[in-house]
Amino acid sequence: MSDTATSGRPKFGLVGSILGLAALVVIMIQLSALFAPEEDDKGLATSIGEFAAEVRDSATRALNGEEAPPPEPAATDYNEVITNIALIGAGLAAVLGIIGLFRSEPYPLNALAIGFGVGAIAAQYVMWLALLIAGAVILVALLNNIGDILGG
Repeated sequence: MSDTATSGRPKFGLVGSILGLAALVVIMIQLSALFAPEEDDKGLATSIGEFAAEVRDSATRALNGEEAPPPEPAATDYNEVITNIALIGAGLAAVLGIIGLFRSEPYPLNALAIGFGVGAIAAQYVMWLALLIAGAVILVALLNNIGDILGG
């Protein structure tokens, strides 16, 4: 006789796989929404020009000793809440996959749960890292040309 008990249906791996897949889909939708055109899409050159004008105005205020105007209140945006819920779901999916492995549930479902969960978290991290590097490149280009921007 065998000393191992059958665990029946795979509960943790199945729930983790479904949760991880849902989290990955939500993260991909959120990441694709970053590049969706806004209603007042002005174009890249106009946006960079407006950013450069804000830098010039801020530098002029700082040189004249004036205080910065108070920031405008941000509109209510649920994208961050949805992303955080999806990331929590992705972490939970990976944990459920690991629990399923320890409970000797079928390996493929647990591997999918761990893969989907870690994949959703990694996709979010890699995307923001790429945007951070692109932003740094644009900022360095603006700082290298600050003399032309300020009209000097």
